[in-house]
Amino acid sequence: MNKLRSLRKSLFVAAAVAAMVLTAPRILSAQTVNIDRVVAELEPEIQRALLAGNIPSASIALISGDRVIWTNAYGYSNLWARTPATPNTVYLIGSTFKAMSTIALLQQMEQGKFKLDDRVNDYLTDFKIQGEDPQHPVTFRHLLTHTSGLPADFGPFPVWGDTVPPSLDDYLRKSLKVTKPPLTSVTYSKAIDLMKKYIN
Repeated sequence: MNKLRSLRKSLFVAAAVAAMVLTAPRILSAQTVNIDRVVAELEPEIQRALLAGNIPSASIALISGDRVIWTNAYGYSNLWARTPATPNTVYLIGSTFKAMSTIALLQQMEQGKFKLDDRVNDYLTDFKIQGEDPQHPVTFRHLLTHTSGLPADFGPFPVWGDTVPPSLDDYLRKSLKVTKPPLTSVTYSKAIDLMKKYIN
């Protein structure tokens, strides 16, 4: 139960940060907006989110274009030692990176690089998704909604052994296989995180 509660908190923070990142460039791109005013409106919302989610700390940055224009941290990164969080606090982000991967992928879509219902294999050059039915291909929409038919992960590889793990390219080339047709079930998959690197 604690893991589920922790996951909900992490997803809540990721969603809140993603919303801030998505809206901040639009708000802050206007030359007349005062960053102090934006922060004054944003900080109470951050504090409310931390309290509502019982979240011990958060480090937040606002980005405009390719510049970090504001950072701050809230709460304690270590409750026991009462260590204040800083903008440089390192967090174990786990699957909250999916929100960032999704944003990056959707930004590419907005730039016209692909459409949500395009076949993913048409954009992969180093390897292809194996076992896909040409009549029902895996699309970007399927990846983003965890309905692609790809497995949750791509199998274990022993870390403690006499062999060196294969490169990610080689590993995916052999392991990226559809296990069921798209849209037949929801399977929380790491595919979106891994494949963002390879989509051209």
